[in-house]
Amino acid sequence: MWAAGLFFLLFVYVGGHGNYFGIWLRDEAGWSEAAIGWQGGIHYACLIVFPLLWGHRIDRGGDPGRVVRLIATASVVAFLPFVLTTSVLPLLLATFAFGAFRVGMITSGDSLTLAQVQQSGGDYGRVRIWGSVGFIVGGFAMATVVSAAGRGAIPLALLGVLVLTAGLSSLLPGRFVTASKSTESLPSGLRRLLRRPELRRFFLITLGARLFSQGLYIFLPLHLKDLGVAEPDIPLYWAVGVASEIVLMGNAPRLFGRFSMRSLLSMCLALGALQYTLLVVVEAPSWLYGVLLLHGMSFGIWYYASVTWLGSAVEPTERASAQGLFQSVGFGVGGTLSAVGCGYLYEIAGGPTMFAVAAVGMAALTVAAARGSLDPGAA
Repeated sequence: MWAAGLFFLLFVYVGGHGNYFGIWLRDEAGWSEAAIGWQGGIHYACLIVFPLLWGHRIDRGGDPGRVVRLIATASVVAFLPFVLTTSVLPLLLATFAFGAFRVGMITSGDSLTLAQVQQSGGDYGRVRIWGSVGFIVGGFAMATVVSAAGRGAIPLALLGVLVLTAGLSSLLPGRFVTASKSTESLPSGLRRLLRRPELRRFFLITLGARLFSQGLYIFLPLHLKDLGVAEPDIPLYWAVGVASEIVLMGNAPRLFGRFSMRSLLSMCLALGALQYTLLVVVEAPSWLYGVLLLHGMSFGIWYYASVTWLGSAVEPTERASAQGLFQSVGFGVGGTLSAVGCGYLYEIAGGPTMFAVAAVGMAALTVAAARGSLDPGAA
């Protein structure tokens, strides 16, 4: 399936970036943790606006494949400064330019996949797990690059993955055009979505989930290094977590189909709180493998349930806009605040304090999610 290949390459980049880019910024480019937090914050700030714009463009044009091709090509151009300089200000500006396009890939990829599943059958989770496989491959591939060529090769390797993604996107067939197109303006469409109380509640939960979680994805590699984990071994930890994600998402309808959305979200959030609590107290690197197994639920099934529930809760003509709003509220607003705040927390007090704040926040969010309804029209 074309969407599976797209998710694979999309997350090969994420795997390489997530495992090693923070290390490159701190140990090769010489950035402080606070500067790294701002770099992450700018990227997540792009998620506040641009997924909405890309999602609206898809709904108006009815062709997610065309948007994927545009975004993939522009992302290659916008990333070029990262292979040319290590200066903070130019790369913060480049981060914004790159993020303006790149953050639309998930919204476009999810819309493309949901359209493909609707036309050809299948399950979203079976397609999305190829992104998880790509994440693992990307982490180990980047470890090989670093071992062979040093940390200085990290940006060039990431650029290579972006070029491959653009190449694949140029081959996407045009058969995933949706049957109908939206005629609403973006503000009007968003107002209509947010008038529904169950969607407002869902987006508030999404905001909280990413607000308390996003620091993990930026600073886990640095935390592992501070605990004495060798750089080539860092991808092993994420591989364990993402492998659990692959198993659970690949069998999600059978394992979780009987659960209500409220119950499933509450379960994922509670396990997220447990994961961050364990990251506070566990210092032995070998025990952290078990802690990261919780990622399969705290992120994998949380994301699967959110995307599939939202896809079924709205009309096809507003699906991409709804997915864009999901990305903007959670990964945009929540991710921006989390990235910047965690950057200062990590620099001032270290990883355990950062994870302790996340654990308390996720526990409170679990209680809030368990007490609200996501049924249509629920007050």
